Amino acid sequence: MQKIGAVIFFFLISVNAAYPQGEKTLWSLQDCIQYALLNNLDLREQNLNLQQLELNLKQSRNDMYPDLNFGAGRAWSFGDKFDVYTNTYQQNQSTNDNYALSTSVVLFSGFRKLETIKRNKYSLMANKEYYNKSKNDLIMNIATAYLNILFAKEKYDASKMQSGISRLQIEKTEKLVAAGSLAEGNLLDVKAQAATDELNMVNAKNNLDLAILTLTQMLDLPSSDNFDVKEPDFALQDFPFPAENLQAILDVALRERPELKAMEWEKQYSLENFKIAKAGRYPSISLNGSLTSRYSNSVKLIDPATVRIEGTRTTPYFTQNGEAVLQNEIKYDTYVKPYEDQLKDGFYQYIGLNLNIPIFNNFKVRNAIQREKINIDKTEIKQKKISNEIYKIVQQAYFDAKAALSKYEATSKKRKAVQKAFEYTQKKFEVGMLNSVDFQLAKSNLALAESENIQAKYEYIFKI
Repeated sequence: MQKIGAVIFFFLISVNAAYPQGEKTLWSLQDCIQYALLNNLDLREQNLNLQQLELNLKQSRNDMYPDLNFGAGRAWSFGDKFDVYTNTYQQNQSTNDNYALSTSVVLFSGFRKLETIKRNKYSLMANKEYYNKSKNDLIMNIATAYLNILFAKEKYDASKMQSGISRLQIEKTEKLVAAGSLAEGNLLDVKAQAATDELNMVNAKNNLDLAILTLTQMLDLPSSDNFDVKEPDFALQDFPFPAENLQAILDVALRERPELKAMEWEKQYSLENFKIAKAGRYPSISLNGSLTSRYSNSVKLIDPATVRIEGTRTTPYFTQNGEAVLQNEIKYDTYVKPYEDQLKDGFYQYIGLNLNIPIFNNFKVRNAIQREKINIDKTEIKQKKISNEIYKIVQQAYFDAKAALSKYEATSKKRKAVQKAFEYTQKKFEVGMLNSVDFQLAKSNLALAESENIQAKYEYIFKI
């Protein structure tokens, strides 16, 4: 991980921001990485998922507080209603208002809410590490595609150089043939080799265009026509082989790799789910209360000032003499009880404490606990598999880098030796001491040695 950071850091400080040059816009590795981190759709989607998980954690914390709700309503009723005062049915149309303020809070639920807060926190932390892993993967993919372009550029430059040498050789061979120093067959051989070199240059250009297209597609750019990369100035000394031994590198990897950190959080997440499932065995206690009041325009009061006697009426009772008992006919006016008075007189308070003890729930709690135990075991196995995979990857990468360094050193020595041999062969060919077949063979050996050295150079950078 430290070496990966060093490689990326070197590229970031070795190049400047992209700048236009003619019809092409040069992108540094830093430009590519920054653009990808800002615009990659997968990363943006994961970031939105993180925001949702943060809201889930915030809500689980807020669930610890009591709720508070206010309700109000109005109703209208129509139809005949019996009036107890007049002993008659009267046409009635009434308006009724109701108000209620209620609250409730869970006092105890087997610590379910506390464990839910922890679970949501661990879920957020795990997904943050997966997000970091995705960023690291994207950065390394961009860096690899960037290096592939640099490799293709060097291959293309080498093929252009070989093609240029072939064209010069045609001119020299034509002069030697004209002077009678060489047979015309040598010229035909040189022209054939020049055609082959031209084809190799075309193929190298196509590979370069394909490498550029691959990077622009990774960046989701609409076109690769005006895209090119800026070549950083670096040497192999900027990428030294790690001084740490394999075990030290493994220790760092097992400690710092985000996917392993994520698995630690996932393990904690599974443990909290297990505790939440166990909370189903405990009783729950909740407290609730409410304040209510009401108003109705059908609630009437007698107006004392309007009480009066208007004649008498016969009652169903009789005196001892058999005379009917008369009763004064009392009349009065009514008025609707004032709104404020009704709300005050009808004010009702309620507070309740509820206890719920689980006795039998069709074994749902027991099965939920068993499921979470299985999930814990699965998480531990997954964690172990990832650890083993990282161990193998780092171990393989270490030896691959070591082998790549040895290969580069060997191909560098070979390229220097073949270069000297070609220069000597070229001098012999130019003075007519060597035929075209041997010259073309020496030239092909040089091209092959240069290609192998370029490939080994970038292979080492990839591996380190």
